[in-house]
Amino acid sequence: MTIDEAIAFLSADGGRVPCSRYGFDSASCAPWAVACHLIYIDCNGAPDDDYASLDYYMGLVVNDHDDIADLIREHGHALVGTELAYLVDEVAAWDAEREHDEHNHDDAPNPYEHEYPASDDEWEYACPYCSIRVSAVGGGTVGRSYVGNWHYRITVNGVTRGGSDLVTGSPTTHAQAATLVSEFYDSDD
Repeated sequence: MTIDEAIAFLSADGGRVPCSRYGFDSASCAPWAVACHLIYIDCNGAPDDDYASLDYYMGLVVNDHDDIADLIREHGHALVGTELAYLVDEVAAWDAEREHDEHNHDDAPNPYEHEYPASDDEWEYACPYCSIRVSAVGGGTVGRSYVGNWHYRITVNGVTRGGSDLVTGSPTTHAQAATLVSEFYDSDD
């Protein structure tokens, strides 16, 4: 199976993934899953079922699992010479950003440690000049609804604001929480 065939298999449904650091839809998430599949092959040989392996890694990617970045961080050498080698640089950039943030904020905990980018197409009309990141306090699975507090960060025209004071009294998904943040800051201008 080629990389292109694997990506086509994983992105066939065209599903949206609004809250994964690895991408915003199945097409943008697929390269990460394929990269992990290639790393598995490099470390262990070919799996019994390529499709099951790809499906497994895609599940980790769309649910924003840390193991994806960890695999690429530790075994990215398996991607050298492939069209997916850029993912090693992306993970290294995340690490550098986290190290920079930790260094510049003393030992304060980072409230955005588990942040998730909102879907690009979700904000195409409502807020084309911004990015919004949300996560349920205590963790959560994309697609499920939660009642309670949310971490959020919104960047509009280069100005970033955020916090953990968004509270929902009814079941709310990550996408709905991001919409609430957008509406609040839109009315705040």
